[in-house]
Amino acid sequence: MEIKENVLLDELIVIFDENNQNYITDKKCIYDSNFLKVVAVEDCHAIGYAVLYFGNDFLEVEGFPVRLEVEDKSAYIWNCVSKRGCENKGIMTAIFTYFTKKFSDYAIYSVVDVLNAPSRRLHNKIGFEYVTSFEKEFTGELCKFDLLKFYKK
Repeated sequence: MEIKENVLLDELIVIFDENNQNYITDKKCIYDSNFLKVVAVEDCHAIGYAVLYFGNDFLEVEGFPVRLEVEDKSAYIWNCVSKRGCENKGIMTAIFTYFTKKFSDYAIYSVVDVLNAPSRRLHNKIGFEYVTSFEKEFTGELCKFDLLKFYKK
């Protein structure tokens, strides 16, 4: 497996459509050049990805009801998905390890649905820690989310 940037975008759309498990809704970011796509590639095919947004205004852009002073040099995990059938194979761990090392001089944030146990385990394993919780309507339901921040181990 290799980790590459901004490649195989058409395959990322397929991965999104087949396995987002309704935890994320924005696939337009895949083709938006303002976002970095970090892609796990195996046998010349995408097997997972994370989309990163760079900017300290991500709370406002996402419409999250959170007041927090965010560092100027910040990255935010907009979304991440593994290809169906490739879950629990270390793909997201490799992707997260790649960008947390590459952008080690950034404050890296993520928001995780409290019901998304696989994502919570991954974030905890990599070194993300709880900052605050909030509720927001998502796909017609009021959902609870945790805002997390990466801390180097």
